[in-house]
Amino acid sequence: MNEPQASRALGPWRWSVRDRTLAVVLPARYDALGWAPFGGGFRRINQILNHQVALGDRAATEALAAHLRRVAGRAGFDPRHTAAMMTGADVSRVAAARAIARAIRRPAR
Repeated sequence: MNEPQASRALGPWRWSVRDRTLAVVLPARYDALGWAPFGGGFRRINQILNHQVALGDRAATEALAAHLRRVAGRAGFDPRHTAAMMTGADVSRVAAARAIARAIRRPAR
């Protein structure tokens, strides 16, 4: 596997891009509800993958779940605790931002 093109921390979460896959690694397992083609539904996960596929990559798009399971395994993640999806976007152009609120207040009624 190639070295990560980027590796960053955003709060307690870490993210990296490697082999055309953006991986967000959570510090623990979280309850997640999503529609990802691999690991979607209501699950406990500790990583989220967004894998870049080329236009016309029939092998990837005809068997989404099987392809994403292999991507997760090659990246060293346990597929049982992974949610993964695909994109045509260039994942190497990823950016992240963080905002911190000192206090959360209820809106006035």
